[in-house]
Amino acid sequence: MSATEASPLERAAIVLSALLNDDETFIVGGASPVPLAAALLAQKFHAPNLVLLTGSGAVNPRPTEIPRSGGSGNLLHSAEAIIDIDDIYDLTESGAIDAICLGGLQVDRFGNFNLTAVGSYEAPRLRGPGMANIGLTMTATRLLLFSPVHSAKTLVERVDYATGYGSRLPSGERVPHRTGGGPEFLLTPDAYFEFTGPDGEAELVAISEETTIAAVTERTGWQVADAAPDRFPPVDDEQLQFVRSIDAAGILA
Repeated sequence: MSATEASPLERAAIVLSALLNDDETFIVGGASPVPLAAALLAQKFHAPNLVLLTGSGAVNPRPTEIPRSGGSGNLLHSAEAIIDIDDIYDLTESGAIDAICLGGLQVDRFGNFNLTAVGSYEAPRLRGPGMANIGLTMTATRLLLFSPVHSAKTLVERVDYATGYGSRLPSGERVPHRTGGGPEFLLTPDAYFEFTGPDGEAELVAISEETTIAAVTERTGWQVADAAPDRFPPVDDEQLQFVRSIDAAGILA
């Protein structure tokens, strides 16, 4: 693969990176190699004051390579500081976390995400890991959603179980007691949606150069409104080389 032939996940990391802001506190979860790469890329190129926090308590880690798990010792050993889980909960409740990136077994058109169970809760076809500190979805200023797979099985009309809430409940009712900003966007390797519809539903904004509107529509579980979406920006070779330099294991390849 040449420098200009980015893999879908490498491209997604570069697109996500551009959506992170300087001076934000950004937290990534337990299995987040793409958001982690995006944050390290942002710190390197345009957001040097971005504070990266992992769910394991690593503050501004500088890993030699991207790990599959957010609890990797590579993150903790290379961090500027390590904070306790109690501190993370305190930051959550005070609204000090600016942005969090999450995904799920399912994500629906309102940005509700399911990390718990596909099928019935009592007898699921697939049991997920769930989520610790669900309060982050209610207090973070920006809830960013990422799915490494663009499939109608993952992007669904309505989640089977809402581990975390989007712009509205799966029923369409408003989300009560939210103090944060709610979901801002959903990114996949193929498409970028923003939750700007009349009822807070996802609207297609951009697609990858490697796909078509027809393909995105077919592989999205809700009705995609007719639109003329933009294309993802071209991959910058220098940024791609940086991503590859921290991905020696080829997790994003």
